[in-house]
Amino acid sequence: MSRWLQIWQEQSSSLGPRTTTPADARAVAERVIDELQLNPGARVLDWGCGPAHGSELLAERGIEVLLFDRAHHFIQAAGQHYASCERVHVLNESELRELPEHSMDAVLLCSVLQYLDDTEVNDVLQLASRL
Repeated sequence: MSRWLQIWQEQSSSLGPRTTTPADARAVAERVIDELQLNPGARVLDWGCGPAHGSELLAERGIEVLLFDRAHHFIQAAGQHYASCERVHVLNESELRELPEHSMDAVLLCSVLQYLDDTEVNDVLQLASRL
């Protein structure tokens, strides 16, 4: 486990906020929709989703959102928050690996790569390329 993942796994209040605000995430989601020209029915994987604040806007626009994060507390929180949202799905490692080739219209890696070592970056970019 990389040192950064270890830090993200810890719920330490001494580090302060370690993620974007809901308003920031919503602005990023708007930009993603516009720049990638995502239409209703599009499928997006948010790898390293964190609290997944932008997912609501994507889902409101008819986009199916698949969430994955290696920090367990983020996945648990997202699973609870989006439990009743039909367009947002939280994935575990095996579900992520089983996604079919070319099944995503976009793979989002927002504020993620700087926390990964070279091998992890290579792995996630290969996954994104496959999807």
